[in-house]
Order: sequence, then C-alpha cells, then structure tokens
Amino acid sequence: MCDDSSKHKATAVSLTSMYDDRDGIGLGDFQKQLEAKLKEIHDCAVHNWSEQQLAVWLRDVMKLGDVADAALAEGEIDGAAALEMIRDDWIELGASGVKAAKIVSQLKKLV
Repeated sequence: MCDDSSKHKATAVSLTSMYDDRDGIGLGDFQKQLEAKLKEIHDCAVHNWSEQQLAVWLRDVMKLGDVADAALAEGEIDGAAALEMIRDDWIELGASGVKAAKIVSQLKKLV
C-alpha cells in the first residue's frame, strides 16, 4: 500500500525547504525530483487504489477483514469504485450499518 498520507502532507509542506537545501542541484533536476514526488503522491490517491490496495486499507486500517474479503470476491471494487459507493453498498458487502457509515466517512476524508 502507499505511504501514509501524513507523510505525503509532510512532504508537500517541506517542498520549499527541499528547494532551499538542494545543494547545487540545478533547477531542472530539482523540478524532475519534484515532479516524481508529486506523481508518487498522486498515484497513492484513493481514486488510484487497486482492488488489493483497497482490501489492505479495509483490513488493516478499518479492521474489517470480512468486508475486505467480500470486496475482493465481488471484484472490480477499486479505489475509484469505493469512492462512489454509499452506505447501503457496504452493508451488502457485510459491513454493519455503523461500520458502513464509517467506511464512507473515512474514504471522503482521504480525498
């Protein structure tokens, strides 16, 4: 799974100091490094998660192993699909009403 989003936030905040501390790196090289880091952050965005990354998040972060297994078994539920799902969709996958609401809420916070 992608790095913790708090690490990405810290990275974004430190980009200015990264430029200040570039130790003789030319602007072009710095720009390439910056673009690579921004691509890494973008690739880790929820809407880019694979089915497996979503399952890891459900299992490890939300502690919903059964829901993770059901999502994988259903197939085609990746990050983009998960963002479109509503509470009732998660209930169909085995989450309780409260857990389903928490999944929807937490996914929205990650966007």
